Formats: sequence, structure tokens, C-alpha cells
Amino acid sequence: MTEHRARPFLVAFNDIEGFLREALHADAKDGFTWMAKQARRQGLVSGAQEDMLKDFAYLRNAISHGEYYGNQPIAEPAQQVVEDIQSLRDLLLNPPVALSVLKPQHVALLEPGSPISEALEVIAEKDYSQLPVYSAGKFQQLLTTHVIAKWVASEARGDGTLESTTVGEVLKYARPPARTVFLPRQASALELIEALSVVSDDGSRAFAAIITEAGHRDQKPLRIVTAADLSELFKAVS
Repeated sequence: MTEHRARPFLVAFNDIEGFLREALHADAKDGFTWMAKQARRQGLVSGAQEDMLKDFAYLRNAISHGEYYGNQPIAEPAQQVVEDIQSLRDLLLNPPVALSVLKPQHVALLEPGSPISEALEVIAEKDYSQLPVYSAGKFQQLLTTHVIAKWVASEARGDGTLESTTVGEVLKYARPPARTVFLPRQASALELIEALSVVSDDGSRAFAAIITEAGHRDQKPLRIVTAADLSELFKAVS
């Protein structure tokens, strides 16, 4: 006899419910849709995934509380729905680590005393738009091509030439400094998406996320993640 598709659907649903309840430290009285909403607020799921969870909750109720015929529920999810909830269950219980999704990257480090020509060489060679500046092993600020453009516009002489200067002097044109967030090596793809998408109180978003061993600004950067990486991250969690 062919297995009713409600069974694998309910198994996956219960796995997700258990995950959310544990992750949110929710009480037994807290409903599934409430947990889905809280999970979205805490960055455990995306907005689209929250909507999916709510739809799955409606279907679960129809299956669990609906009529039965021959010991089988009349409501039966479509095969695609079963596959979707199983995929989401696997994604939540085993989220892809961002570093495993993104291509390896050599992080070019600058110091405040580095000549700006060094930064320009890296930008030309690697096509980077953000470069981290460290002093004594600790992150200081992000040097962006936007800041370099402001420096060029301000300092170019009448003949179009520029005086030699340092990275630190160019960073004076970064007002306010480009906001940068730090995440640990095991940060998930969804955590990176949230970090680059969340709007701060002043209305700004992070220019970049720097991944280090434990997410500390005095640790060697393993990778810089920017808006250019979002498409790959979204693919991993969709």
C-alpha cells in the first residue's frame, strides 16, 4: 500500500517544530506560527521561509484535525509540498556554513601607514571594492572605493596628479566610517545575509562582514563578505 503523503509531511513538520522550540526556548503553550515569527525576528529563517512555515502550519492543522476515511486523513499534501518541507527541515537542522558556500578568497590587509598606491594596486588586480585596514593586528576601519573617490576628488591638483599619501590619510575622508560587522567561522549563510541586510538605527546597512575564527575584530580575517556575495548565499538557503 502506498504511504500516505501526510506521514512524511508530519514527520518533517514535527522536526521543524522541535527545532524552533529548542532554538527559541519556547514554552509548550507557544504556537507554531508565533515561533515562526520569532524565528524570523532572530534571523533563524528568512521572510519567505516564515511564510512557508505558516502555510505548513495551516496544512498540518487540516491534516491533524480534519476528517479521516479508512484510517487515512482526507487532506493529503502534494508531493512537491512534502519535498519542500523536507528541504526546509534539512536546511534548518543543518544550515550551510557561509565559508563552505562562498569561493575561497585571499584577504588583502592594509595598515594605516601603507601607501595608498598599494591599495590601488590591489583594487586594480583583484577588483575589490572594500579593503580592511588593521593596526597591530586589530581592525581599524574599512577602506572603500567610495572613500578613495572622495579623496581623489578633493586632493587632485589642477594637472590631475595626486601627492603621495597613506591609507590612514585617505581614511579621513570616510565620514562616517563604513559600518563593518564581524562573524565567526561557523556563521551560516543565513546569518551572513541577515548581517548584511539589517538596517541600523541610523538607517545604514553594513558595507561588509568580516569572518574571523571567533568573530572578533582582533583576529585575522578569513574572508570579507559583501553585497556581491549575496546571490550565492541566497542560492544556498533558498
